Amino acid sequence: MRRCSDHPVPVGGAVRLDAAVVRVQARDALVGLGWKAAIARAAVDEACAHVGATATIEDVIREALRRCPRPVG
Repeated sequence: MRRCSDHPVPVGGAVRLDAAVVRVQARDALVGLGWKAAIARAAVDEACAHVGATATIEDVIREALRRCPRPVG
C-alpha cells in the first residue's frame, strides 16, 4: 500500500515525488480500465484534492472512479 507520505521524515521533494507517483499510478490504472487519458487525469486531480496528500493509491483510485462519467450502454 503506497502513500504519499511513506517516508518517516519528509526530506526536500520526497513528499511531492510520492504524490506525483500516486497520481501517475492512479491515472494509469483508470486508463487501463478503459477511461480516456484526459478523463482519467481530471478525475485523479479532483480525487487528490478531495482525499489529501496522505491518501493511499487505493483511496485515490476509488475516489477518482466516483468522479468519472458513468458509461453509456
